[in-house]
Amino acid sequence: MMSTAFWLSYIAIWLLVTLQIVLTIALARLVGQLNRRLPPSGARLIDPGPEIGDVVEAFDGTDLQGRAVSFQFPSNRGLLVLYLSPHCSQCTTMLPAVKRFSVEILQKAASVIVMVQGSPENQRSYVDKNRLTDFYCSV
Repeated sequence: MMSTAFWLSYIAIWLLVTLQIVLTIALARLVGQLNRRLPPSGARLIDPGPEIGDVVEAFDGTDLQGRAVSFQFPSNRGLLVLYLSPHCSQCTTMLPAVKRFSVEILQKAASVIVMVQGSPENQRSYVDKNRLTDFYCSV
C-alpha cells in the first residue's frame, strides 16, 4: 500500500516539472524577443573595404540637387565616407554621434560624404528627416 508521503512527493515532483516547463517556455519567448530587437552587428560584413591610407579609384556621384561630385585620391583634404541604410538599427543609433563627428571634421577642412542605400526618393526622405543635407552624396 502506498503511503501518503509517496503521493505528496509524486505530486510535488509533477508540480516542479510543470513549473520548469512553463519557465523554459517563458525564457524561450524572452530570448526570441531579444533576438528580434538586437540583430547581429557586423556579422554579415564580407568585404571590410580599403584600409586607411590605401589609394583607391576616383569617386564620382551626384548630390541631392543633381550636381556632379567627384573626388580624386589621394587628395590634400581628408575624406570620411559614411554608408547608411534607413533599415539599419545601428546606423540609426549612431546617427547623432556621426553628425557631431562630421561637423568637427568639416571644421578641420576635411570632406564628409554620407551615402544612403535605396531609391532616390527614399534617400531624399531619409536625408531630410535626419538633417544630413550638408553631408549627402548619392552614388
